[in-house]
Amino acid sequence: MKPHGFRKNLENGLHWTAVNSDYVCALFVVPTPTVDDSGVAHLCEHLVFRTSAAFPEAHNLFALTTLTACKINATSRNNESLFYATAPDSETLAKLIHYLYAGLQNLEYGDMTIAQERDGVIFQELTFLEAQPEYQNMIRMWRDDSRLHKYYHWGGYTDTIVHLSLKDVQSYKRQYYRPELIHLYTSGISEDLLVQSLQEIRSIDTLDPAQAITSTRTTFTPPLDSYYPKLYNFERSHVQLLSWWLPVELHRFCLDNLARWRKQFPELWIEEHLIQNQKFAIRTTRTDWEYLGQTLSNTIQDEWSMSVMTEQVDDKYPLAIQLLLTEKFEQEAQQLSLSRTLAPHKVLTKQPSQSSLGNLPRFETPILPSTEAALSTASILKDWPYPLSIEHAVTPMHIINLLQDACLHSSESLLQAPYIQAQDWVMQIDKPAELIYPKLLESEFWRPRTDGDCYAMGIFSQDDKIYVWAVSDKRAEQRNHWLSSVFN
Repeated sequence: MKPHGFRKNLENGLHWTAVNSDYVCALFVVPTPTVDDSGVAHLCEHLVFRTSAAFPEAHNLFALTTLTACKINATSRNNESLFYATAPDSETLAKLIHYLYAGLQNLEYGDMTIAQERDGVIFQELTFLEAQPEYQNMIRMWRDDSRLHKYYHWGGYTDTIVHLSLKDVQSYKRQYYRPELIHLYTSGISEDLLVQSLQEIRSIDTLDPAQAITSTRTTFTPPLDSYYPKLYNFERSHVQLLSWWLPVELHRFCLDNLARWRKQFPELWIEEHLIQNQKFAIRTTRTDWEYLGQTLSNTIQDEWSMSVMTEQVDDKYPLAIQLLLTEKFEQEAQQLSLSRTLAPHKVLTKQPSQSSLGNLPRFETPILPSTEAALSTASILKDWPYPLSIEHAVTPMHIINLLQDACLHSSESLLQAPYIQAQDWVMQIDKPAELIYPKLLESEFWRPRTDGDCYAMGIFSQDDKIYVWAVSDKRAEQRNHWLSSVFN
């Protein structure tokens, strides 16, 4: 298919594509290259939703996604971050675009804001991931990769993320979050309304006129205060790791066949993401690499098609965003060079690069100082034109399962206190909905998340009862006291 969207460069530098559909949605595509193992791109992604001059309250995102039917989120892969929103009408979408773009262009963060997101939320997330066996296998490969094709970890590690500073965030965003590097896809909103939603926000390239960039090419000269990658000397083991680096056109095919290949070669791994030169790695700890490489090469030669295929859209996105991603992928497919490697699978018959597995991160849990934050109300929901309701709130399936387990092992009275499993918990709010909904607009309700104590939290209704939950909460045992204070 050919891309069918209307494309235009806006005055603020954004590359805009308007897609004609029945959906009302927007998608910002931001280049966020993984230039080291610090996790700086990960931290910047979180901070987009945290605060801005237009929407200073840290809990705006959580109140919005809990009380409305709008979908708004971000995801990152292959050296770019996707920030998206869906809405019931164009005026509401304009407000969400305003919220997202204000966060994308914001450079002002307090030290406590950085600490709560970095040492609290993200650290909790990474701690959980680094305890998973399959994830441990991958990060051991990444932490002693060959320098020729170094695979830097976008998310960072528990022993690297904590060293990022406000200056690192500002430098990275000045270099990569500039409007002329961002592509915006929309559907269901007019150009006039879109421009109006963007015009009051100062873009990064206007914050310091001396650093203005006149070229929109990706080879632009970065500003003087660019982010400089950090180097780490991770400890190594004595286990040999072999890696073949293959071109992007084989990536989808290899990932689709990984489960089948692993039945024959259990010690086989394929990177889910690309490095900056658009290559990916097939890795093994086997010593008989010639047999493995030749087998995979023969399979690819027999089964892989040279035809240029548009990347498939992940169904984890809302349908409206899948439409915009389809347009994005079709544009990218059209731009691919037709002079492709004739036999890329032959790489697997050559000697792989050699390294050794790195050791797992060693870290000390950072201590976050307690604060008395001023109470605030979610400004993004001010004058909201629709009734507020939790019926659209999304709850992780393992939290639903946790509630079922709680009901089997606890009396109803015990659910007045959190039912806890491995720092995840669920608890009933024994209050009428008319008292609960106003509290969801206030910052005090969301403090477990905004203070950095947990990775995620939310609320949902089941069997005419309302429950609150949290994931990876280091103060799980104290939440009954917290909930009581919220409603006192």
